[in-house]
Amino acid sequence: MRKTVYAKPLRGEHGFTLIEVLIALAILAVILTVLYTSYATSVEVMQQVQERTATYQSVRIITELLSQQLSSAMLASDQRSVFLGEDETIGDFPADRLTFTAPTTTLLSLNQPQGGLCTIRYFLQPFREESIRKSLLRQEICPLVLLEEESTDKGITLELSSDVVGWDLKYYTGEEEFDSWEAQGSGSSAGRLPQRVKVTLLLLTEKQEQAGETTPQAFTTLIALPLASQ
Repeated sequence: MRKTVYAKPLRGEHGFTLIEVLIALAILAVILTVLYTSYATSVEVMQQVQERTATYQSVRIITELLSQQLSSAMLASDQRSVFLGEDETIGDFPADRLTFTAPTTTLLSLNQPQGGLCTIRYFLQPFREESIRKSLLRQEICPLVLLEEESTDKGITLELSSDVVGWDLKYYTGEEEFDSWEAQGSGSSAGRLPQRVKVTLLLLTEKQEQAGETTPQAFTTLIALPLASQ
């Protein structure tokens, strides 16, 4: 008669129960969730830092270029020299225009004449109807031309930023503040330069606008005009 032999498990050896497997999977899921959340947060922070750095870099380039040229602004005996600050708006935001005479120190094109006086203009231009962001443009016309001869299709035009919502300029002589300035006019600013110009840039990135943000970040700088007393 054949005997049935049953294998006995070795002492200390046993399999995992279903509950133990489920608990292990739950712990693993929690660990993976924490790791993914940490990674996603790190990536988002890095993107925000990069975007903020790019914004600060853009502001630095704009203010350095404007400071360099405004500090050289002059009113020469030539009737074509000009300093004209126009107080304007586009929608709900300031969109001033600034035109002045200064020596050119920046080579923007191989065909651009070097040296001499140029008419330099900064202004905003909308680039999409559905966007509150605008392009800040810098136009340089060399040699000098009369104001009535100027137009936006002349000279060399360079886009400095496409994240500008507003661009506001204030002009100072002593403690007096002016919203506009016309050296060629007949008012208090006739025949002279302002001593200082306060520049306020309102910036909003494309990503911020797509996220529904409508409040721009303001950056302000004060530029002195050394030739104002001459």
